[in-house]
Amino acid sequence: MLEKKKNIKILTVALILNALFSFQPLAQKETANWILCPNSLLNFNNPTPTFNYDSALPFNTWESSASISDSNGNLLFYTDGDTVRGSNGTILPNGEDVSYVKSVDLQSTTQGALFIQKPNSANLYYLFSLGFYQDRFDKGLFSYSVIDKNLNGGLGSVVSKNNHLCLDTLAEKMTATKHCNGKDYWIVVVKCIATKLNDGAPIEYLTEFQSYLLTENGVQISPIKSTLKTHCGRFGQMKFNNKGNELAFAQNNYLTLLAFDKSSGKVSLKTERNLPLKNGYGLEYAPNDSIIYINQLQYEIASNSLTQLNDPNYLAQLQRGIDGKIYSIRVTDEGGGFSSASIPFYWTQSNWGNSYFIGSPDNSTNLVAIENPNLAGLSCQYSANYLVANTISFSWSVALPNFPSFYFNHPISEFTYSGTCVGETFQFSLVNNPVPDSVHWIFHDTGYEVTSLGASFTFPSSGEWEVSCFVYINGVVTSSTQCVNVCGVNDVSFPDKINLCEVPTPFELNGLNTCTANYLWNTGDTTAAITILKEGIYTLETTNSCGIHKYTVEVFKGDDCTVLTEIPNIITVNNDQTNDNFSIKVKNAKSFTYSIVNRWGNLITLGEITVPPTSVFDWSTFDLWDGKTERGEIVNDGTYFYIIEFVLFNDSKFSKNGFVFVVN
Repeated sequence: MLEKKKNIKILTVALILNALFSFQPLAQKETANWILCPNSLLNFNNPTPTFNYDSALPFNTWESSASISDSNGNLLFYTDGDTVRGSNGTILPNGEDVSYVKSVDLQSTTQGALFIQKPNSANLYYLFSLGFYQDRFDKGLFSYSVIDKNLNGGLGSVVSKNNHLCLDTLAEKMTATKHCNGKDYWIVVVKCIATKLNDGAPIEYLTEFQSYLLTENGVQISPIKSTLKTHCGRFGQMKFNNKGNELAFAQNNYLTLLAFDKSSGKVSLKTERNLPLKNGYGLEYAPNDSIIYINQLQYEIASNSLTQLNDPNYLAQLQRGIDGKIYSIRVTDEGGGFSSASIPFYWTQSNWGNSYFIGSPDNSTNLVAIENPNLAGLSCQYSANYLVANTISFSWSVALPNFPSFYFNHPISEFTYSGTCVGETFQFSLVNNPVPDSVHWIFHDTGYEVTSLGASFTFPSSGEWEVSCFVYINGVVTSSTQCVNVCGVNDVSFPDKINLCEVPTPFELNGLNTCTANYLWNTGDTTAAITILKEGIYTLETTNSCGIHKYTVEVFKGDDCTVLTEIPNIITVNNDQTNDNFSIKVKNAKSFTYSIVNRWGNLITLGEITVPPTSVFDWSTFDLWDGKTERGEIVNDGTYFYIIEFVLFNDSKFSKNGFVFVVN
């Protein structure tokens, strides 16, 4: 959240040009239209982007912004995350309060909105919204809506909204990348956690990354969670690189780089480093993924080096365009820690609240440029007066539309394949029909490589296999990697027998497999999973395009469903190393608590013991009491009473009580 103060001066829009190559990735046009502020459209359908003033395009936001166009560059929808408008600027039917019935503040969320087309759907789009919960500003609300573009005369209509995914201490960061299968998507948000190891310890900050999977069946509401010890700034952008296997964000004076597993959705820490900044906010990768731009800094990943751009101003949000350039709002704040600049400005008050937008002094828009962002250091050729747009009258916010990097990543090496089952010969071919110098295919973990325009391969077993393609043209190489899912007839893994004593009851038998189309249990259920409550023989028949297979599981109750114990009834506390302690032997318990009292009911001692997992079903000995008080004094001779509460491996509980006689 950038603070809305009158001393923030929005001066201009900066753009960072892509390096010129002998060929460029093939760009789609889903990101062709940017609604930058009220009545202002930046259009990328021509070789040079153009500004257009359109009074039919109202838009009031401070930070949160998203738009989506079709593959031909025709605007479909735009939003601040809470109100969805169509290409003509009107609010879509059911398109207000889509986040969660006005419970959140999205307009001041850095990445508060994100559009993604539903996999394998020509007409459905998902809008993900992220914002601060108004009643609790330490909370962030993450939700989604569904839009059908075919309704409302082709302008679109919201068919589902207020779908709540998470209300927690979420940061203002939201981005997405493709699953390694090339079809599904991961949407990633960030939870900030402040914790103390104990009362006297300093606060320790943790970051929980939540990866939500979007498939043709919808959003999987249980995210993949990765908790790391990193700095977690609330505001600022988080971006994937163009390959989708690296994630970066800046917060305060830190830059964090993370590895992302596109198959599992797991996040792991690569590195963190200090930045000479007070307010890390805007961030974007260069087209070749070797450089990251953070505000007005250029960070070269391989050398771990920083370069200050030749501009004293503060670059806010950064966003790549389909022309390969990176755009940013340039600001200065004389009181909030940003650099100041002696450039004239004026204020215009918006028609909502007390927030202010700023335009340039002559109602024109000056575009500054780094002409070669793939080049490190000053070789990037920063140009402060690259382009002046047509003179129009509008005002600015700091919001740029939030686009995932996969919209811009259509490399020459992008490939597709045909094939489903183990034993089939899979066929691989390039999507964009280039005329390369050579093409190199690698089938990982198989030892097979081939140099040819296309490739054929028979995988040795079912499962997920990684395939990479390298395309060489004029000495330049581009690469793409996909996960290929190879189906088998019997891809479900079940044990032959399950002991009820060794699993929590009830438990779930799950036959889910991405290749399986139909399920039939002997219970009559046709779902992938069933809940088991009792002993019996359970069978599952799975049917997919590769064939039919039947699985059988025997669920039984063994003799280890009862805790076995050996507990003495007398101890002699005389330091002769024989029977000095109240020691018990236990089998089949994973943990237990105990307490010992005297004959008047006064507590003598208590404790809790966790049995090592490898020893649960073996006899183990534990010393519970040495016959002394908590002050180390030997107790008087007499009878003492114990209560022991055991927890079995299947989480059922068993209690045992009795007495022990102490003799000194």
